[in-house]
Parts: sequence; C-alpha cells; structure tokens
Amino acid sequence: MANYSANKNSITVIERLVCALTYFSFMFVGLVWLVICKLTKKRIPSVVNFHIYQSCLISIILYLITLVCEISFGFMINLPYIGEFIKKFLIFVAGTPIYLSFSLVHFVVFVILSYLAIFAFLGKYSYFPYVSDMVKSNLGIE
Repeated sequence: MANYSANKNSITVIERLVCALTYFSFMFVGLVWLVICKLTKKRIPSVVNFHIYQSCLISIILYLITLVCEISFGFMINLPYIGEFIKKFLIFVAGTPIYLSFSLVHFVVFVILSYLAIFAFLGKYSYFPYVSDMVKSNLGIE
C-alpha cells in the first residue's frame, strides 16, 4: 500500500477548504479555483490538483450512474410482472427518509463525500477504489 499522506505544510488553509468544498459542490468550487489559479498564474500543489480532478471524476460517474438508473428503472416500472416490485424498491431505497430527509441513497453518497472531504481538508490523499488510482496515474503522482 502506498503512502497517501502529503506534507501538511505544502498547502494553505484556503486550499484545504477548496479541496473539501469541491466534493460537496460536485466539482464546481474546484473548477472555479482552477480558473482563478490559471488567471493569476498561481502554482497548484499536487494534492489540490488530485482532489479537484478526483471530485470531477466522481461527479461525472455519479451523474452517469443516476442517468442510467433513471432510464432503466423508468423502463422497468412499465413491465407487467416486475413493475410493481420495482416501484416499491425505488420508494424504499430512494424515497423513504431514514434520517431527516436523507434517503438510503443520499446517505451513502453523503458518507462517501464526507470521507473524501475530511481527507482533503487534512491535506492528505484520499483513496476511492479505481478513481484515485486513475487520477494519480493521469496526474503523474506517485
């Protein structure tokens, strides 16, 4: 297992906050930070780059999963024998609040994003299976 910790003095508190917020804003804060850094010609530390690109990739994957599920469940609801079962399953998984207004799906996504944001705020590399490996290999981070 590789060492996923970064030098704590290498990034500022603002950069840590940007890294953490980029997960909860589904990449918007990170993209704005990239534009600001390009305009001001500021060097972006590798850990900040990693978290911004990882949040972008996770946001795109989450969007694609949502789109595929919406299309496939929309089709399956109209099937004769399993349509009623699919409706009840969707109501249970995505429509029934388990804590405040969080459904089971929302709660799982929130826990994953919280884990990633905490590591980002600490200035460390987080690990999300396959996604982190892909981002690290594309950015050339060891």
